[in-house]
Amino acid sequence: MTNSHDDDLLAIRSEERKREFPVSDSKVYGLIKSGELEAVKIGARTFIRRGELRRFKSDLPRLVTAKGEVA
Repeated sequence: MTNSHDDDLLAIRSEERKREFPVSDSKVYGLIKSGELEAVKIGARTFIRRGELRRFKSDLPRLVTAKGEVA
């Protein structure tokens, strides 16, 4: 059975978001503004769905070292 909570909303300013995606709030807001990361507004708060955060992270390019190794 698939857990429907998989895409639960995750508050962008929460410590959980920072653990899962450790970049500054301003960088995250920049990604939202540029359309690279989808978010929803509820009142004054901004939320990112867990599935969207996973999608964004999985689409990031892999870092390859000078020796051609994936870091």
